[in-house]
Amino acid sequence: LYAIDLSDPTDPFIAGELQVTGFSDFLHPVTDDLLLGLGADENGGVKLELFNVSNIARPLSRGSVLIGGPSSYSEARYDRHAFTYQANANSPDRFTVPASVFATDGSRQFLGSALYLFEILDKNTPMLATLNNVGSIQPPSIDPNALSWVTRSRSFIHEETVYYIRDNDVWSALWQSPTIVNGPF
Repeated sequence: LYAIDLSDPTDPFIAGELQVTGFSDFLHPVTDDLLLGLGADENGGVKLELFNVSNIARPLSRGSVLIGGPSSYSEARYDRHAFTYQANANSPDRFTVPASVFATDGSRQFLGSALYLFEILDKNTPMLATLNNVGSIQPPSIDPNALSWVTRSRSFIHEETVYYIRDNDVWSALWQSPTIVNGPF
């Protein structure tokens, strides 16, 4: 992660850098002092990482979360519409990331497609900020032996309800109990 000082637009320079494993395809601003990275880890799993950039000369990682093993994939890595973010002034920010996940043991076993729910805790105190994995919405498969590869995923957060639009179906669950899935609608 390179932090670039743009205080003089005619003379930008790299003010600081942080070496991490993997890479981020997508960076989302959380606050002036925090960035959320979405990309891949060095083994090919989906990686989320929270960066503290409050000291531009010394960016820090506030932790990362991996979703799945090699060949796991998230549409949100290249399509901004697949990433849903809800900023909250007096409570944790919430966001969702769809992913098609393979086993972490290297067996290349496809585990399914789901919508993963996360929170950013203590966002107003960058040195304490953390990622919290709430769980995932995994709609039941009609045929448990068939791969449930998803072409298009979108989501919408309304109060305590999360709507997961997966191809032609809509599923819903409450934020605090994502394993209790309703639908398809």
